[in-house]
Amino acid sequence: GDLGAASGAWLAAAQGFYAQSAWDDARECSARLRELGYDRTELDSLDGLIAYGEGDAAAAETLLGKAFRKGKATAPAAYIYGMLLSAKGKGAEAIHAFGKAVELDPGVHIYRYRLAEAKFNAGGNCGAELEAAIESAPDDGWTLNLAGQSALRARDHASAVAWFTKAAAALPEEAVPAVNLSPALEAMGRIPEAMSAFGNWPARSPAAANRLGNLLSAQGRQDEAVAAFEVACTIDPGDPDLSDYRVNLAAALLGQGRFSEAEVYLRKVLEMRNDARATALMGDIATEYGDIGRAEVAYREALELEPGNSTIMCRLADHYLDRRRYEQAEIGRASCRERV
Repeated sequence: GDLGAASGAWLAAAQGFYAQSAWDDARECSARLRELGYDRTELDSLDGLIAYGEGDAAAAETLLGKAFRKGKATAPAAYIYGMLLSAKGKGAEAIHAFGKAVELDPGVHIYRYRLAEAKFNAGGNCGAELEAAIESAPDDGWTLNLAGQSALRARDHASAVAWFTKAAAALPEEAVPAVNLSPALEAMGRIPEAMSAFGNWPARSPAAANRLGNLLSAQGRQDEAVAAFEVACTIDPGDPDLSDYRVNLAAALLGQGRFSEAEVYLRKVLEMRNDARATALMGDIATEYGDIGRAEVAYREALELEPGNSTIMCRLADHYLDRRRYEQAEIGRASCRERV
């Protein structure tokens, strides 16, 4: 008949089962607690966490959001709610949730890291949050990598190199720090080091192969760039950035005059999504083939996708200039100058 002690026992059991990913047992404990009249809003946090563990993001967001808005979310609940909001692109709300998690349990590093990351991704100043995250876990590779990204955005290339180097040492099984280290070295003019920073990752990581291709292309080594981009396009057919790699490969092939091959890759991209750069490159191919009508349509479609893209505007202006449509060419050129 000691309902208080019973509730405490069920709650401890639920938390233990949750930690073990024993979702059914944790849910049964939550049901018992509801029968005993335990705080329903607090149980929403628990049930939301269980739903998240089971992969039901919609139910998790509903339950955790309800608890969060009532100020009853636990630190883990606020954190997971922040993750759900972040995944939906709700950056400001995610920052608020991560901030609450830090407030409730400031000793957990992952909460501090996610708060700093969310502020960085939102384009804001994450300096204080990042400093706190580094202080809480000085050797955490992902935090060191975020510090490098922050320094790179601030054009502090020397600091970025230092942070990415530490991150790469802390994350030897991850390609991300090496991929990030290379452009930091390139920005400092340290091209040979930028090339070697990848190690053997380009053979295993699409992102590394793609970044190497970009670096080689910038150095005018087009044959090697094409080879690198081809590797990027074949390592992982399910890579979410595959379309970007294909556009880069198509651009490199165009630079070699391999128009039909480039068109194949661009069509694959455009079958998957509307892409301004791919569409503009199709315009370039049409120009090379002498199909001026199709070229103009492609450039106009590309501009509709990215109205402020000065590169595409200049291409269309050049197209008009070649066609002796001087008034339209001048309008396009003027817009290019304004944006540059």
